[in-house]
Amino acid sequence: MLSATPGAPKVIAEYVCVAYDAANGAIMHVHLVTTLEGGEVPTEDSMRATTLEHARTFFRGPPRQTVETTFVEPSELRRNAMHRIDPHTRKLIAVPLEPLQK
Repeated sequence: MLSATPGAPKVIAEYVCVAYDAANGAIMHVHLVTTLEGGEVPTEDSMRATTLEHARTFFRGPPRQTVETTFVEPSELRRNAMHRIDPHTRKLIAVPLEPLQK
């Protein structure tokens, strides 16, 4: 969960929905959803639909035959890493980036 600022509404739910190429696991879009206290938590179906819509709208790579979605824990996203989805297990895989050579 995110840390709260004093006086700010509390975070009651966080979700990460990922659209990916089912053939090779390449991620096309990562959709982060944060619901604050007093807000309505969206359904999984609506989050999947929004994720697919954004993937189709904003992805600039070659066309994909089969796009699927899966949910991952927000804590699984790593800084300084590339990510992909294992198409068989539907789990997020982080691949550390190599440091830049000087």
